[in-house]
Amino acid sequence: MKKNKLKILFWDIETSLNIVGTFGLHPEYISYTNIIQDWYIISGSWKWAGEKKVYNTLAKTNFKDSSDDYNIVKKLAEVVNDADLIVHHNGDKFDLKKLNTRLIAHRLPPLKNKPLTIDTLKEARKHFSFTSNRLDYLGIFLKVGKKLSTPPGLWMDIVTAKKGLKDNLIKMSKYNDGDVRLQEKVYLEMRPYIDHPQVNSS
Repeated sequence: MKKNKLKILFWDIETSLNIVGTFGLHPEYISYTNIIQDWYIISGSWKWAGEKKVYNTLAKTNFKDSSDDYNIVKKLAEVVNDADLIVHHNGDKFDLKKLNTRLIAHRLPPLKNKPLTIDTLKEARKHFSFTSNRLDYLGIFLKVGKKLSTPPGLWMDIVTAKKGLKDNLIKMSKYNDGDVRLQEKVYLEMRPYIDHPQVNSS
């Protein structure tokens, strides 16, 4: 029987800051009752293995109110559901849990199945002794690239809707795209040395 092509997804999301009320700049604890605005998903980018194009959620963005992430969350769930295997950096702890949180916030259906994943942060800690396991460092160490830079205060400008919300959301999307490209390059260098889950592609 001819095997179908395995759909491997590289993805990454960017979330907003929480806006909270505090009496000082160095609080030891901030109560949830001090939350003025909870975090949300600003942007999501993804790429399929074997393709050159990087996709993102920019077309689903509400440029008048970036906290309205309903269409972004819905689209990201569709993408994740379409993958046989997901590759991400710290995605088991961050990206997937953040997506699940926003799915339930919007009462959208849960992901169809628990995704099979390769988390390059976990693999870096398990198989290597890099000086740093941050994605940017790994890209530089492996000589495959580095993260894109962002203007100072970009996250703050987005949650406070200052200095042109649409322009800043476009900048965030490009930054997000860059992370996905770097993620794939780092994974391809690490792939011969790390563990892979068994996936039935027949």
